[in-house]
Amino acid sequence: MYVLRTLREEKMKITSIASLTLLALLSSACSDQTEPQPVVISVFRDPAATEIEKALLAIGAKQLRSGRDQPIMIATEEPKSYSEGLEDLGHHFHSDLVIFNSSEDGKKIKVEVPPQSALQVGTKQFYLVIPSWVPGQRRQTAELVLTELRNELQRAAQPATGPPH
Repeated sequence: MYVLRTLREEKMKITSIASLTLLALLSSACSDQTEPQPVVISVFRDPAATEIEKALLAIGAKQLRSGRDQPIMIATEEPKSYSEGLEDLGHHFHSDLVIFNSSEDGKKIKVEVPPQSALQVGTKQFYLVIPSWVPGQRRQTAELVLTELRNELQRAAQPATGPPH
């Protein structure tokens, strides 16, 4: 009788342990809310364009998220010189967002530069373009970054107005 009772107790312990383990696994699977993988949007720009750099830093601080709630990271392609980078663009690297210094620069590398891409910032004119090689969901995320960048550059170009004296 004693042996039978001990076997039943052991069986109950094993069943209890198995049930608790299963419960713990199910609980952790349901509550394991991992952060979605970030979307990296690469931006080609003139390394000398400090206005663009400041605007990119400002929108990076906003911690943008894609339409699929993925964090957006902005990576800039910064060659030694704008002209060197322009030669490599579309051949050695394919940025998701390109900021040209002139519409002619787009023509040089066969990227369409629509008139509405132009943006005046102080005395400089920039052309913000998402090239045709950027696909679907990535394009939508690049458009979000472009919109935020345009807004930030326009905000920066506004004359500062202080309180009335």
